Amino acid sequence: IGSLDRPPDRSVNRERGLWIGILAAGGAALQALEGFIPQPVPGIKPGIANVMTLLALYGFGSRAAIEVAGIRSVLGGVALGTLLTPSFLLSLAGGLSAAAVMGGLVRLGAADPTGEPRRSSLLLGVVGVSLAGAAAHVLAQIGLVYGLLVTHPGVFLVLPALLLSALATGLLTGLAARRALARLRYNGVVFTKEGV
Repeated sequence: IGSLDRPPDRSVNRERGLWIGILAAGGAALQALEGFIPQPVPGIKPGIANVMTLLALYGFGSRAAIEVAGIRSVLGGVALGTLLTPSFLLSLAGGLSAAAVMGGLVRLGAADPTGEPRRSSLLLGVVGVSLAGAAAHVLAQIGLVYGLLVTHPGVFLVLPALLLSALATGLLTGLAARRALARLRYNGVVFTKEGV
């Protein structure tokens, strides 16, 4: 009952909002940067913008990760001139799916809030959660392509190559996010679910 008597801490909400904005803008900048990297195979990108989604997930929880992924996709679409195009829809679907799957894994206890794997889990940690997010990203995009753009089963022939690339990019993204989280903690920035 005591918590009902206290007014909400607006400074925590303001700080959370500030961090969500920073992470989303950083993700959009990384997404725009990825747009200039040549793609030897269509659909295969480094996925470095997902580092910001992982930071939001481990800093503020699942909802924040989904917010960052959505805002990042919109800002990236505006920056690249792809807003409301099939490319934008694929980016949005992939990003939101990845954030939801990663958030679900963390909520189910695959990794504790600091990103370290739990001893009783499958030893996922930040890197494993990132790998699962990369796979979810690919599966959502293939599902969307099949459902809306190319309703031919041949679309699924590229799935093994895309999942293999997701393995590599998810690993690199997870390692980068783990390093960034450690660096933030080292510099005194300690994320919690309520704020920084």
